[in-house]
Amino acid sequence: MKFLSKVVVSSMSVVAMYVLASLLVDNWLQPKKISSFSTTKSPYDTSPFTKVYPEVLAQQSKISQDDIYLTIKTCEKNHKTRLPLIFKTWWTGIRQQAYFFTDTDDEAITKQTDGHLIVTGCGKTHAPWWCHMDDDNYVNPSLLVKALNQYNWEEPFYVGRPSREGVQYRRYKGQRVPLYFATTGAGMCISRNMSELMVPWMRNGSFVQTCKDLSQPDDVTFGFIATNRLGINLTRRNDFNSHIQNLAKVPTEELLSQVVLSYHLRNVINITDPAFPFNEDRSRLLSYHCKKYPETEWCPKDSKAI
Repeated sequence: MKFLSKVVVSSMSVVAMYVLASLLVDNWLQPKKISSFSTTKSPYDTSPFTKVYPEVLAQQSKISQDDIYLTIKTCEKNHKTRLPLIFKTWWTGIRQQAYFFTDTDDEAITKQTDGHLIVTGCGKTHAPWWCHMDDDNYVNPSLLVKALNQYNWEEPFYVGRPSREGVQYRRYKGQRVPLYFATTGAGMCISRNMSELMVPWMRNGSFVQTCKDLSQPDDVTFGFIATNRLGINLTRRNDFNSHIQNLAKVPTEELLSQVVLSYHLRNVINITDPAFPFNEDRSRLLSYHCKKYPETEWCPKDSKAI
């Protein structure tokens, strides 16, 4: 699956799971279905269709142990030092609700916990954002940072651009469901908070199974989980561009302000006075780079600004 294998710009793991133990199982481990879209726009969303994030119940008369999803963040160096003490003591009384998040697979612990060991890359990166790009993208890192700084990574954010306007409909487990998603062809970013909410949909093959149940690729499935299952608005960025668009229509004067660009065959951006002939620069991104960074060693000395 592309979601699992493509190169990322800012890799991020689904860690910091300690916050999940305070949430009720019914509100995140088994998210409630939301039957319809709301046309009320959030202050962060410019998409034509949004979802209202389901509020976590503030009060619950009584809960049982089954209402708790307990996570323990660990790492490889602690597998044989700290975990044995846990296994020997309090874990035995809550083993069905306890999950371990770590950075390395461990067959012995997986067996001991009945499959409750989840490899996340814990301890190797704690980036506030995770961004997923395709290999036909051109990313402007400084503009990406500037764009993401407009949002609070401690809140659930799903940032990108849909492949088409409006909502699509597909079948999911016998039901007709709406789909509104960010295409990875234009790049997609999620906040750390969002990644935490995605955990139950990503572990133990759940994501792959949802792809199969929906009969859709990874980016569509991700959007389905985010907007339809979790109720997180897609925060639309029109400066994220994919080859699905007519790239020649991106105004020339706005090219340098685009966060993500792309190309496909002859669907390319319109560059005035390109630095290279088309047969040497079919994507037009070499010329674009020289317009943006004319001091680059391999750029012609007479590269002109856009």
